[in-house]
Amino acid sequence: MDSITQAVLGASIQGALLGRWQGRKALLYGAMLGTRLISM
Repeated sequence: MDSITQAVLGASIQGALLGRWQGRKALLYGAMLGTRLISM
């Protein structure tokens, strides 16, 4: 997967799981973690 797909996937999963508690920060955190963890 390319970096953009990884960021979108991470943001969508994080937003779905923790969006209620973290708000919009969940999308940013998910994008960062998704790009970082999937590329390892």
